[in-house]
Amino acid sequence: MGVYLIATGIIFALLIFFLIKFILAPRKADALTKLMETGQFKKAASEAQALIKKNERNHLAHYILALCYYNTKQFNPALYELRLLTRLNKFDDSVKEEDVRNKLAEIYLSLGQLEEAQKEFLLIIRLNPANYEIMFKIAKIFFERNFLEQAYSYFMKVIGVNPKHAEANFYVGQILYQGKKGNEALNYLNNALKLDPQLHKANYFLGVINKTNSSYHQAIICLDDAQKDPEFRQRARLMKGQCLFEMGDFPNALIDLERAAKDITEEDSIALAVRYSLAAVYERMRDLPAAITQWEIIAKVKPGYGDVLEKLATYQELRTDDKLKDFMTASNTGFEDMCRITIKAMGFDIVKFTADGGNHAIILASEPESKWRNTKVSNKLIHIFRDTDTISEQIVRNIQEDMKKVNANKAICISTNKFSQGARDFAAARPIDLVDKAGLADILKKA
Repeated sequence: MGVYLIATGIIFALLIFFLIKFILAPRKADALTKLMETGQFKKAASEAQALIKKNERNHLAHYILALCYYNTKQFNPALYELRLLTRLNKFDDSVKEEDVRNKLAEIYLSLGQLEEAQKEFLLIIRLNPANYEIMFKIAKIFFERNFLEQAYSYFMKVIGVNPKHAEANFYVGQILYQGKKGNEALNYLNNALKLDPQLHKANYFLGVINKTNSSYHQAIICLDDAQKDPEFRQRARLMKGQCLFEMGDFPNALIDLERAAKDITEEDSIALAVRYSLAAVYERMRDLPAAITQWEIIAKVKPGYGDVLEKLATYQELRTDDKLKDFMTASNTGFEDMCRITIKAMGFDIVKFTADGGNHAIILASEPESKWRNTKVSNKLIHIFRDTDTISEQIVRNIQEDMKKVNANKAICISTNKFSQGARDFAAARPIDLVDKAGLADILKKA
């Protein structure tokens, strides 16, 4: 009789265990799930914790608690619960390993722990090799960590599984561009836009590639569209401004570069490039004070940037020499007038005056007849350059050839910049005088 009672008790206990585990427990889990669905995360977490107190190895309760923490952005306790689940290694239809590891990875991403997130995604791929979205996440992390070869490999795997994945095509195109394979990149970037016309950032790289190929009009079309992407807007305006600069359209280049400058929030590499390009436009448009302002900002952030210090040295006299400043900043017509004044200050009469744009004047001059009453008047060929480019030896050689054409016995080359050593050596043995900016300043003082 005693044995019978013991056996009956064991059977009853098993029935109770079965009832709790397979009937009441799922109902309890369903109730907690409904609480979460209605946003009652605090209550759901409290009840999940109560279940864990009864059974510390209740994996479903731990998972529900992790989800409650995750949805309320309490990432550290959520991380603890999810890690615990991986140690318990008890996965089933209610708690899937792929879901747990995916949540772990997302938390690592939010905490900036890219390598840890990537490890979890790689484990998911082992569980589900066909999951191309996870492949894409792995590839993107490789890209952000600057492991471009590995990133390229995984992006290509994504395209292999799903050729219509627009962003994977975009990233492959970007990586190829960065690897100086612009023509190969074009195919993937164009394909990305065909798959998703709203992927405006692809047009940024298409614009840059077209700019590199000197296809400026096509580049501008792409860069205008790229400005619809907030991340690439400033860079697109910079590139468009540079295209317009190369085309000689300085007024419109100024518009885009000034817009890009207004977007500057920190003096990073893009900001410095914007300021440098903007200064180049100001310089070409003779707004030198504005150009100097940009160069000074760049010099404070990164003194060795490009030729900024050289530019500032070139124009430092503008702050103290008003006549030189007027000469440098005058309009095209004003430049011609000041060239005439310069020739007179040098003691010559103008025989013929030719303006070659707003930065170069060619003058055939002679000394006053009163000085040479009994002598044949000799001509002087004078070139005046208002430019920031160094005068090369070839330019001086060309001047010598021009002397022969106009029967000039002497030439004078005046520049607001400097002369190359080759130019100086060539002129030293010939009747050609070189006058630099300091010499021009002395002449203007006599005017």
